[in-house]
Amino acid sequence: MKIFLDANILVAAAGSESGGSRYLWRVAEKDARWQLVTSAYAIAEARINVATKLPAKREEFSALITSPLLTVVHPPSTGLIQHAHNLMPLKDAPILAAALFCSAEALCTLDRKDFHTPKVKQQCQLWGLKIVLPKDLLEDWRAKQG
Repeated sequence: MKIFLDANILVAAAGSESGGSRYLWRVAEKDARWQLVTSAYAIAEARINVATKLPAKREEFSALITSPLLTVVHPPSTGLIQHAHNLMPLKDAPILAAALFCSAEALCTLDRKDFHTPKVKQQCQLWGLKIVLPKDLLEDWRAKQG
């Protein structure tokens, strides 16, 4: 499963070694079916947030974004970003557009305000993209482990 990680997931993973966001890397290491992806846009946003809010976690952040478990995908077209902007604020549209562009099956984000809305979730479902929290992915993975 290709899982697109929003900037807030990258920040949360750097900030907590035991949180669900960080655990996504552990599952990807164990389960080759999990492919973690993100964009340069998400990394740039996360880098600013780590520098301002979690400066002591810069090394952990750097290790996560350079991990062989994380792939940085090509940027989406301006048209696709504009299409995503029809659903959400412009600052978040490049994240949704990149997830769609790389054909991710899930977009993992902690942004409940802009991504976890009925309107966004319903439209993304039509496009074959699930909007999920880390706990959703982890619970689903654990359930499938039997």
